[in-house]
Amino acid sequence: MIVTDSLPGRRSKRALVLAGSCAILIAIPAAWTPRTAARAETGPTAWSATDVGGAIGLQISSGTDGQLCAVDVDPDGMTDLVLSMHGSDPWPLLRQSPDGSFARSYEFGPVSDYHGCTSSDFASVNEDGTFGPPDGRVDFYFTTGACQGKCTKPYPNRLYVQTPIGTYVDAAAALQVDNPHGRGRDAVAVDANADGISDIYVTNEPSSLFVEPNHLYINQAPGFVERAEPQATGQYSSKCAAKVTYFFANTPDGFVDVRASLGVPSSETYRDVALADVNGDGHLDLLAVRQTKFLVRLWRGPTSQYGAISYQIPLQQGRSLAVGDLLGSGRAQDVYVVDGWKSGSLRQATDQILQWTGSATTTSFAKYVAPQALDTGRTTAPLNGEGDQVTIVPNWAGTGRGLAVISNGLYVKGTYQAVTMEPVLSPTP
Repeated sequence: MIVTDSLPGRRSKRALVLAGSCAILIAIPAAWTPRTAARAETGPTAWSATDVGGAIGLQISSGTDGQLCAVDVDPDGMTDLVLSMHGSDPWPLLRQSPDGSFARSYEFGPVSDYHGCTSSDFASVNEDGTFGPPDGRVDFYFTTGACQGKCTKPYPNRLYVQTPIGTYVDAAAALQVDNPHGRGRDAVAVDANADGISDIYVTNEPSSLFVEPNHLYINQAPGFVERAEPQATGQYSSKCAAKVTYFFANTPDGFVDVRASLGVPSSETYRDVALADVNGDGHLDLLAVRQTKFLVRLWRGPTSQYGAISYQIPLQQGRSLAVGDLLGSGRAQDVYVVDGWKSGSLRQATDQILQWTGSATTTSFAKYVAPQALDTGRTTAPLNGEGDQVTIVPNWAGTGRGLAVISNGLYVKGTYQAVTMEPVLSPTP
């Protein structure tokens, strides 16, 4: 499940891309423009992937089954993390230090069946405890899985609004975004009505007891009201179960499926998607993970757009992907692909790191092998978790290179990895 604020060739800068089983969401800024920084002409040509999770405080074991949050909370110019812990532990806020290490500064409770996290400035906390309009501080919205849809007990989503002293207050019920019987998968902050204020789009999986569709909550600053979207919300719960990918453009008549006009075959279903200008031509390209392959569809003009696959590699059990600047080129065009555990294997497959080496017209990547996730002590498969989500922290520790943070738990526990690309220097003659 992906949400983006722009689709190529669309006048609207607000769009939804929904993929897989309504489990993954990614946001791209509405005012997106291509970066102009060029790849370095000189520098190392060989790289090695290293897991530094233990050294920087991220080697944490947990079941995850959901997306973490990466955002500069302070703000001090460094990206901080809220780690997905599913329902095993409170989700921690980890602040990044200048040396690249992460330290726990807050815990979001109570423990619940959380699945997804999104962040933005949604509201504020007044002196009397009531809630006001956005105040410039970072807030967090968590979706809750609701006991696999089998319980009558409420499992509300949480909207944690930051106070002036850096603590958080749950405002979900007061601001009417708690959705207590929705089987929440994920959410994204998106300015759906172009008023400069973050709204919330929430996805739900079909439930055994409650009929809960996806929801689009419009921020009234303060408070939210739901906006009905016949294609993208009201009827979408059943479509999630079918694992179909949809591309919705936000038009004056609401969200409309534009998949056919983008040239993406209806037969292709994606587990994760990213839109990024990997070849530097000023247009967003489509990168996707299916169960058995990773593929790239370069933007090829207003008529064909994503009509042809220009690159693909096989996967054992594709889970997710992230695009960023992993090798310090100055452009977000490197890809980390999570390849998970497949029944019959002892361990999950090895993840792949792809360095863009193509051009505006050709598609090629140099491939690097990521370190294997640590064994968790299990005596039965999977020994090192199933593989789940990846997020790239930009400019980690001021190195100019991104840090890939991978959650390896899904239904069983796995250990978080923090993978950085280090240059391999040739010895002096």
